[in-house]
Amino acid sequence: MLVPRKRFLPCIRTAQSVIWLCVIGLVCAGCNQRNDTTQLPTEDVDSTAVGTSTEPVGHSGNPYHAMLTKKALTGLNYSTGRVTIDRTHATALTRSLSVDNANQRFESGRQAIASGQLLEAFVALTQAIILNPNRAEYYEVLGSALLLKRKPQFAESAFRSALDLNPDSVFSHQQLALTLSGTGRFNEAISTYGTVLRLDPENGLAHRRLAVLLYYSGQNNASQEHVQLAQDNGEVIPPQFLELLNRGGAVREPQQAGPENLNGQADPVVGDQMRVDLGNSAQANETTAASSDADTNFAIAGWNDYRSNIRSGFAMTFDGGDSWQDFLLRPPVPFQTSVEGDPMTCSDSRTGNIWAGAIAFGGNGGVYVARKNAGDANFQPTVMAEVTGGADKGWMAAGVDPFNSQATRMYIGYNQGLLVSTNNGDTWTGPIAFPEFGLGWQPRIGPNGELYLSYWDVSDGNKLLRSLDGGATFQGPFTISTRMDVWFIDGSRFPGRFRVAPLVTTAVDPVSGTLYATWFDTTNVVAGNSNVDIYCCRSTDQGTTWSTPTIVNTDAAIPGDQFFSWIEVDNSGRLHLLFYDTRSVPQNDNTTDGPGQPPAIIEAWYAYSDDAGDSWSEIVLTPQPFSSANDGFGDGFIGDYLGIGVGGTTVYPCYMSTQEGISKIYVHAITNPFLLGDINQDGVVNLLDVGPFVELLTAGVFEKIADINGDGALNLLDVGPFVDLLDGI
Repeated sequence: MLVPRKRFLPCIRTAQSVIWLCVIGLVCAGCNQRNDTTQLPTEDVDSTAVGTSTEPVGHSGNPYHAMLTKKALTGLNYSTGRVTIDRTHATALTRSLSVDNANQRFESGRQAIASGQLLEAFVALTQAIILNPNRAEYYEVLGSALLLKRKPQFAESAFRSALDLNPDSVFSHQQLALTLSGTGRFNEAISTYGTVLRLDPENGLAHRRLAVLLYYSGQNNASQEHVQLAQDNGEVIPPQFLELLNRGGAVREPQQAGPENLNGQADPVVGDQMRVDLGNSAQANETTAASSDADTNFAIAGWNDYRSNIRSGFAMTFDGGDSWQDFLLRPPVPFQTSVEGDPMTCSDSRTGNIWAGAIAFGGNGGVYVARKNAGDANFQPTVMAEVTGGADKGWMAAGVDPFNSQATRMYIGYNQGLLVSTNNGDTWTGPIAFPEFGLGWQPRIGPNGELYLSYWDVSDGNKLLRSLDGGATFQGPFTISTRMDVWFIDGSRFPGRFRVAPLVTTAVDPVSGTLYATWFDTTNVVAGNSNVDIYCCRSTDQGTTWSTPTIVNTDAAIPGDQFFSWIEVDNSGRLHLLFYDTRSVPQNDNTTDGPGQPPAIIEAWYAYSDDAGDSWSEIVLTPQPFSSANDGFGDGFIGDYLGIGVGGTTVYPCYMSTQEGISKIYVHAITNPFLLGDINQDGVVNLLDVGPFVELLTAGVFEKIADINGDGALNLLDVGPFVDLLDGI
């Protein structure tokens, strides 16, 4: 029942008195508002480590790793299309060995591959081949290791050398076909899979992969035949591929979200684009971001920063993204190197603690992490989570400890295994080895402390490990999805000369525990150009089974490409997705990686879903398309991934753009619309908002919904305007 205004006025005046009494109490108590001139973390003095490289960064993105790989491959020559012995270095590598040691070195190489130590494997296998160059299996295992290291051209030489010694090897032909397919040579791959099937007609895997290649080549009837043969031989066909093939190659437009899909939520409001690497005049790429439900106005963004060789750059906001302060995060001085990057962030929404970290690439380096406690203005000094010279690409997560629901457990997944902390990142144990080789190990934590680790198996599998005991043991791997197309971190499916790592990313609904996964794959080939799209699927049984993947982006009928997808879920169940997109200016794919190829013209896009990924709404973020040619590396490296921070229902997508003529880092604050003064967010401004308003004043916590006068601060100056809102009821 509506209350007549005259009868309601005394209640309003009472509320005014209560508010002003509370305010006077705050003043008398000497309540201090937060100082907006937050002190930034102090950068440590540079200390270049012995053994690091000063080579310029090219396609590899990491000169230190490039140097180590080159050294590990020394002793063999791969440039002639076959593997030959480099006599300049062969003697030194095998001086204390004899032919009798060849098989022992070969077995050492296989064991190193199984444990993920690829560089050690290259050294051992190189020695084995130098000692005995007439064993086909030596080249087969070497080629497989080279594929895992994303060296397909070298791998091709190894498999062809193996076939020279054993022309009827099904394994070598099959691996060669995968290599040819991965580098975009579909016709050669089709022919080679034909050889595999002549040697082994019941090879279901070869039938399945051949079916996909025939579909890409427009031979749908032949593709259907090999699908049936694959199924007859026990091979599971990717359901998204079956849908495409059954429609004759016609691409189904993704469902656009309508009002009925919003679950009562309003469309988000995208804030202004804000550049966050303000102290960086050089290039930047590879982003990460984090926020927390405990303080949605705080967020941290991170990136590879090239202002001084390579560093890990970060920026903080305390005011919901209106302003940012950037800094470099270095490891402790003894562990600093000339190359530090691959930033990572995470948060614990129950405590409000935020972590930032990265990798120091050097013999004295390793994985390092720093924590910012809730309410603090600065991060604490960094600590070493693991000292190692072989670390690469880590991501981290914090959440419920499965053994104590009141405690926090942290994880870092990286190439050498899993690191675990039970004391908020002060100390770490591990690494715990993973059961198989993979790239892009991303930890996620479910509402009851379930640990999930998603990764790409460097073939056609997007996989998941599950742990219910804090990382002590793993269940799986489970298949999230089987990729239709496989490439080895090159750019052959895209315009421009930069590389694209085909990684999978996942997110967990913090309430329901539903898992979501997203990646990008070739949907079809149009006029010789790969049409790469974003795919998404979900699991409601802790990753054991997954729904049929569906396309997210709505341009699926044209050869624009979508890639570098990153997904998050907020506490209301809304899905948030960030990705790059070339739909506005489609260009021909750069399948030759030669000079004179057109650059990619890219935009950053944001998509959201309120119906568990069944439909999506898309919003372009960048003010205008930008060119990959301006990446600062001659169109060679725009990074390998993007990132999103989520706090409550506020989202902070973080991405690289070259709109200023060189690669820089940008963030938006994406929020749900609100009614100013509706502190309890029940849709009206009334007396029920008085208590929450006073609580915010008492706590000194800034919320835009309570910043009634719009000056960017919550203080006494907002009291009068708030009372005026109540007067207007």
